[in-house]
Amino acid sequence: MTANMRRVVLLLLLGVGVSTAVPDQCEAANKRQPTAELDKIYGDWVLVWAVGDTNKTREILSGTNTSYAQIQLLGDNQTVQFHERNLNNVSSCISFDIRLTVNSTAEQLTLHTTNINMDLNGVPRPYNETYQILFYLTCKDCLLAVINTAEHGRFLMNYRKEGHHQNNTPPAERQAAEQLMKKQAECLSFPTEKPYVYDGQTGETVKPEESWEEAAGNKDNLTLDP
Repeated sequence: MTANMRRVVLLLLLGVGVSTAVPDQCEAANKRQPTAELDKIYGDWVLVWAVGDTNKTREILSGTNTSYAQIQLLGDNQTVQFHERNLNNVSSCISFDIRLTVNSTAEQLTLHTTNINMDLNGVPRPYNETYQILFYLTCKDCLLAVINTAEHGRFLMNYRKEGHHQNNTPPAERQAAEQLMKKQAECLSFPTEKPYVYDGQTGETVKPEESWEEAAGNKDNLTLDP
Protein backbone atom coordinates (compact mmCIF):
# COMPACT_ATOMS: atom_id res chain seq x y z
CA MET A 1 0.00 0.00 0.00
CA THR A 2 1.39 3.43 -0.92
CA ALA A 3 2.02 6.16 1.65
CA ASN A 4 -0.92 8.17 0.28
CA MET A 5 -3.29 5.24 0.60
CA ARG A 6 -2.08 4.49 4.15
CA ARG A 7 -2.99 8.08 4.98
CA VAL A 8 -6.44 7.63 3.40
CA VAL A 9 -7.12 4.50 5.44
CA LEU A 10 -5.89 6.08 8.69
CA LEU A 11 -7.97 9.21 8.26
CA LEU A 12 -11.08 7.26 7.39
CA LEU A 13 -10.63 4.86 10.29
CA LEU A 14 -10.33 7.79 12.67
CA GLY A 15 -13.64 9.09 11.34
CA VAL A 16 -15.61 5.84 11.36
CA GLY A 17 -17.60 6.87 14.43
CA VAL A 18 -18.51 10.28 13.03
CA SER A 19 -21.89 10.61 11.32
CA THR A 20 -20.62 12.99 8.64
CA ALA A 21 -17.24 13.09 6.95
CA VAL A 22 -14.99 16.02 7.88
CA PRO A 23 -12.99 17.96 5.26
CA ASP A 24 -9.58 16.45 6.11
CA GLN A 25 -10.92 12.93 5.71
CA CYS A 26 -12.58 13.82 2.44
CA GLU A 27 -9.49 15.49 1.03
CA ALA A 28 -7.67 12.17 1.41
CA ALA A 29 -10.61 10.04 0.28
CA ASN A 30 -11.47 12.04 -2.84
CA LYS A 31 -8.13 11.67 -4.62
CA ARG A 32 -8.73 10.79 -8.27
CA GLN A 33 -6.95 8.05 -10.20
CA PRO A 34 -4.46 9.69 -12.59
CA THR A 35 -4.82 9.02 -16.30
CA ALA A 36 -1.24 7.76 -16.33
CA GLU A 37 -2.48 4.77 -14.28
CA LEU A 38 -5.13 3.70 -16.79
CA ASP A 39 -3.67 0.19 -16.89
CA LYS A 40 -4.51 -0.31 -13.20
CA ILE A 41 -8.23 -0.52 -13.97
CA TYR A 42 -7.77 -3.42 -16.38
CA GLY A 43 -8.74 -6.92 -15.29
CA ASP A 44 -11.62 -8.94 -13.89
CA TRP A 45 -13.58 -7.38 -11.04
CA VAL A 46 -16.43 -8.34 -8.71
CA LEU A 47 -18.73 -5.72 -7.17
CA VAL A 48 -18.60 -5.90 -3.36
CA TRP A 49 -20.30 -2.67 -2.18
CA ALA A 50 -22.33 -0.02 -3.98
CA VAL A 51 -24.81 2.81 -3.46
CA GLY A 52 -26.90 5.04 -5.72
CA ASP A 53 -28.10 8.61 -5.32
CA THR A 54 -31.60 8.26 -6.85
CA ASN A 55 -34.58 5.98 -6.35
CA LYS A 56 -33.87 4.35 -9.73
CA THR A 57 -30.22 3.60 -9.00
CA ARG A 58 -31.12 2.18 -5.59
CA GLU A 59 -33.84 0.05 -7.19
CA ILE A 60 -31.33 -1.35 -9.69
CA LEU A 61 -28.82 -2.20 -6.96
CA SER A 62 -31.45 -3.76 -4.70
CA GLY A 63 -32.33 -6.19 -7.49
CA THR A 64 -28.73 -7.27 -8.06
CA ASN A 65 -27.27 -10.52 -6.71
CA THR A 66 -23.83 -10.37 -8.30
CA SER A 67 -22.08 -8.08 -10.76
CA TYR A 68 -18.94 -9.02 -12.65
CA ALA A 69 -16.91 -6.58 -14.78
CA GLN A 70 -14.10 -7.15 -17.24
CA ILE A 71 -12.17 -4.05 -18.29
CA GLN A 72 -9.62 -4.07 -21.09
CA LEU A 73 -8.02 -1.87 -23.73
CA LEU A 74 -9.04 -2.83 -27.26
CA GLY A 75 -6.69 -3.30 -30.19
CA ASP A 76 -6.97 0.29 -31.41
CA ASN A 77 -5.24 1.41 -28.17
CA GLN A 78 -7.87 4.13 -27.81
CA THR A 79 -11.07 2.35 -26.78
CA VAL A 80 -11.70 0.82 -23.34
CA GLN A 81 -14.19 -2.05 -23.14
CA PHE A 82 -16.19 -2.32 -19.90
CA HIS A 83 -18.05 -5.63 -20.11
CA GLU A 84 -20.48 -5.93 -17.21
CA ARG A 85 -22.48 -9.09 -16.47
CA ASN A 86 -25.16 -8.99 -13.77
CA LEU A 87 -27.18 -11.77 -12.19
CA ASN A 88 -30.30 -10.33 -10.60
CA ASN A 89 -32.55 -11.72 -7.91
CA VAL A 90 -34.97 -13.33 -10.37
CA SER A 91 -32.05 -15.23 -11.95
CA SER A 92 -31.89 -13.25 -15.18
CA CYS A 93 -28.51 -12.45 -16.71
CA ILE A 94 -28.14 -8.88 -17.95
CA SER A 95 -25.03 -7.97 -19.93
CA PHE A 96 -23.69 -4.56 -20.92
CA ASP A 97 -20.93 -4.16 -23.50
CA ILE A 98 -19.76 -0.60 -22.92
CA ARG A 99 -17.21 1.13 -25.17
CA LEU A 100 -15.49 4.19 -23.76
CA THR A 101 -12.79 6.69 -24.67
CA VAL A 102 -10.23 8.38 -22.44
CA ASN A 103 -8.69 11.82 -22.82
CA SER A 104 -5.01 10.92 -22.65
CA THR A 105 -3.99 14.55 -22.06
CA ALA A 106 -6.19 14.97 -18.96
CA GLU A 107 -4.54 14.61 -15.56
CA GLN A 108 -7.42 12.71 -13.93
CA LEU A 109 -8.86 9.50 -15.35
CA THR A 110 -12.34 9.93 -16.82
CA LEU A 111 -13.99 7.63 -19.35
CA HIS A 112 -16.85 8.64 -21.67
CA THR A 113 -19.15 6.22 -23.46
CA THR A 114 -19.23 5.98 -27.23
CA ASN A 115 -21.58 2.99 -27.41
CA ILE A 116 -23.53 0.68 -25.06
CA ASN A 117 -25.12 -2.63 -26.04
CA MET A 118 -27.35 -4.56 -23.64
CA ASP A 119 -28.79 -8.04 -23.72
CA LEU A 120 -31.04 -10.10 -21.46
CA ASN A 121 -30.13 -13.79 -21.34
CA GLY A 122 -28.36 -13.43 -24.69
CA VAL A 123 -31.18 -11.51 -26.39
CA PRO A 124 -30.32 -7.92 -27.46
CA ARG A 125 -32.47 -5.23 -25.88
CA PRO A 126 -32.66 -1.49 -26.67
CA TYR A 127 -30.70 0.67 -24.25
CA ASN A 128 -30.24 4.40 -24.74
CA GLU A 129 -27.96 5.80 -22.05
CA THR A 130 -24.64 7.63 -21.73
CA TYR A 131 -22.06 7.17 -18.99
CA GLN A 132 -19.20 9.16 -17.56
CA ILE A 133 -16.98 7.06 -15.27
CA LEU A 134 -14.60 8.62 -12.73
CA PHE A 135 -12.04 6.54 -10.84
CA TYR A 136 -10.66 7.19 -7.35
CA LEU A 137 -7.57 5.97 -5.53
CA THR A 138 -8.31 3.08 -3.21
CA CYS A 139 -6.75 -0.07 -1.77
CA LYS A 140 -4.62 -2.66 -3.56
CA ASP A 141 -6.71 -5.13 -5.59
CA CYS A 142 -9.66 -2.69 -5.37
CA LEU A 143 -11.38 -0.43 -7.88
CA LEU A 144 -13.56 2.54 -6.91
CA ALA A 145 -15.68 4.13 -9.63
CA VAL A 146 -18.40 6.77 -9.78
CA ILE A 147 -20.66 6.13 -12.76
CA ASN A 148 -22.62 9.20 -13.82
CA THR A 149 -25.57 8.26 -16.05
CA ALA A 150 -27.71 10.62 -18.07
CA GLU A 151 -31.04 8.99 -17.17
CA HIS A 152 -30.75 7.07 -13.89
CA GLY A 153 -28.42 9.10 -11.65
CA ARG A 154 -25.08 8.23 -10.04
CA PHE A 155 -23.66 4.93 -8.83
CA LEU A 156 -20.71 4.51 -6.46
CA MET A 157 -19.21 1.11 -7.22
CA ASN A 158 -16.58 -0.63 -5.09
CA TYR A 159 -15.00 -3.61 -6.84
CA ARG A 160 -12.43 -6.21 -5.77
CA LYS A 161 -10.16 -8.18 -8.08
CA GLU A 162 -11.62 -11.55 -8.91
CA GLY A 163 -10.09 -14.00 -6.44
CA HIS A 164 -9.87 -11.35 -3.69
CA HIS A 165 -13.62 -10.93 -3.15
CA GLN A 166 -14.60 -14.13 -1.36
CA ASN A 167 -15.95 -14.13 2.16
CA ASN A 168 -12.74 -15.46 3.70
CA THR A 169 -11.76 -12.58 5.98
CA PRO A 170 -12.63 -12.24 9.69
CA PRO A 171 -15.96 -10.50 10.41
CA ALA A 172 -14.24 -7.60 12.18
CA GLU A 173 -12.12 -6.87 9.11
CA ARG A 174 -15.14 -7.03 6.80
CA GLN A 175 -17.04 -4.65 9.06
CA ALA A 176 -14.11 -2.20 9.10
CA ALA A 177 -13.86 -2.36 5.31
CA GLU A 178 -17.57 -1.60 4.94
CA GLN A 179 -17.23 1.37 7.30
CA LEU A 180 -14.41 2.71 5.13
CA MET A 181 -16.54 2.34 2.02
CA LYS A 182 -19.39 4.13 3.75
CA LYS A 183 -17.13 7.00 4.78
CA GLN A 184 -15.82 7.40 1.25
CA ALA A 185 -19.40 7.42 -0.05
CA GLU A 186 -20.25 10.23 2.37
CA CYS A 187 -17.23 12.18 1.15
CA LEU A 188 -18.50 11.83 -2.42
CA SER A 189 -22.01 13.02 -1.40
CA PHE A 190 -23.75 9.66 -1.71
CA PRO A 191 -26.46 8.44 0.66
CA THR A 192 -25.32 5.32 2.49
CA GLU A 193 -28.60 3.74 3.57
CA LYS A 194 -29.30 0.22 2.28
CA PRO A 195 -26.17 -0.28 0.16
CA TYR A 196 -25.60 -3.24 -2.09
CA VAL A 197 -23.22 -5.58 -0.24
CA TYR A 198 -21.83 -8.74 -1.81
CA ASP A 199 -22.39 -11.64 0.57
CA GLY A 200 -19.05 -13.26 -0.26
CA GLN A 201 -20.74 -16.55 -1.08
CA THR A 202 -23.07 -16.17 -4.05
CA GLY A 203 -21.52 -17.58 -7.20
CA GLU A 204 -20.13 -15.31 -9.87
CA THR A 205 -22.19 -14.24 -12.83
CA VAL A 206 -22.06 -15.91 -16.21
CA LYS A 207 -18.63 -16.33 -17.80
CA PRO A 208 -18.18 -15.66 -21.54
CA GLU A 209 -17.84 -19.38 -22.31
CA GLU A 210 -21.12 -20.27 -20.56
CA SER A 211 -24.55 -20.04 -22.14
CA TRP A 212 -27.00 -17.53 -20.71
CA GLU A 213 -29.50 -20.34 -20.20
CA GLU A 214 -27.03 -22.30 -18.05
CA ALA A 215 -26.32 -19.25 -15.90
CA ALA A 216 -29.91 -18.10 -15.57
CA GLY A 217 -31.54 -21.48 -15.07
CA ASN A 218 -35.14 -20.96 -16.14
CA LYS A 219 -35.36 -18.05 -18.56
CA ASP A 220 -38.98 -18.54 -19.58
CA ASN A 221 -40.33 -16.52 -16.66
CA LEU A 222 -37.80 -13.68 -16.71
CA THR A 223 -38.67 -10.04 -17.18
CA LEU A 224 -36.65 -6.84 -17.25
CA ASP A 225 -37.63 -3.24 -16.76
CA PRO A 226 -34.70 -1.46 -18.45
